[in-house]
This record gives sequence, structure tokens and C-alpha cells, in this order.
Amino acid sequence: MSFADDLFRKLFPSKTKGFKVPIDSGLLERSAKDIAEYNHWQENDEHLPLLKKVHHAYHMDLAGLQNTINLHRYTSREANGFYFTYQPDMGITSIEFLFDLMRDRVLSKGYYLYVSDRKAEEKGEKIITTHRHYLKPPGNAAGITRQLYGNVLIELVWTDRQPSYLKLMAQVYQDSRFDRADEFEELVEVLLAH
Repeated sequence: MSFADDLFRKLFPSKTKGFKVPIDSGLLERSAKDIAEYNHWQENDEHLPLLKKVHHAYHMDLAGLQNTINLHRYTSREANGFYFTYQPDMGITSIEFLFDLMRDRVLSKGYYLYVSDRKAEEKGEKIITTHRHYLKPPGNAAGITRQLYGNVLIELVWTDRQPSYLKLMAQVYQDSRFDRADEFEELVEVLLAH
């Protein structure tokens, strides 16, 4: 830590507590090896156990019942989503691949990938890394645009190089240029189909 940083933190402690310091950011890219392993994971149905587990937990939470995994839903007029925390039995590779599988399934519904990026920040003694896929429905130059499920954000958050949680949010447009959003539950079924 530099002298200036140390002095700043001493002078303004309440402003810097929990302050996130950017470390690294950029586009999220996959190597040819990563893509081959991801394809193998799908082709050999290695994705099915995790999909079934998350799908089951989502519906348990929907019914107000206790989950086998820590899954939480968010519902409002403007946005809907869910996140679940990583458990070691899920496997690091599977959680990473599920993140990309969800992106691919949203793309299959006619979306386009607006950005895939990564950002690492120092927060206190921890390094928080966020991998993000941000997808948008296709535009329409004239007339009312079909928004499908709205903008879709998928994030995989890591703490100190260990997966922490996977989050999906669909934010609907509240604009007269867009039609009514499709039901979020339909998107969940597309994403978690097994």
C-alpha cells in the first residue's frame, strides 16, 4: 500500500471501509480447450445432475419448501431472477459450464450477446471476481419490439478463486415501444431443462 493510500484511508476511514479496488477487467474469452471441454460436458450428459439439482431447488423455493441448495428468487414488476450459492459437490468445472450453458440457452431464444466480460476487485482482504454474460432481445426499428424476457444478466461470482454464487436476472422493459414480457417461469424452464 502506498503512503498516499494509507494516508487517505486514515483520513477517511468510513468512506473506504468495504471499498472495492479494481484489479483486473476485460472481455471474457474461452480457449479452444475450454470450448472442447464444455462441448464434451454437454455431449456426455455431465450437465444433467447439476441442472436437475438447481431445477428441483428452484421449484422447492417456489413452493416455499426447504431446498437442498441455498437458492433464492427475486420477483418484482421490473425484474425477476434467482441465485444459488456454490456447493463443493457441484464441481467447479460444472458451475463454470452451467454459466455458459445458460448463456447458450438464452441465445437459442433469439437473443444476442451484448457483452461477456470479467472484473476482479479487491474488497478488504478478499478478491471478488465477477464473470458476466449480458444478453439483449433482438431490436426492431419500426413498431413495437418483442422483448421476450427483457434483458438477461447471468453472473458467476468468485471469492478468492472459489465459486461463490451463480445469478440470473431478467430485467423487463417498461417502455411503450416494447410488448409485454414473456413469463419469467418459461425462461427458467428453458434454462434448467434436463
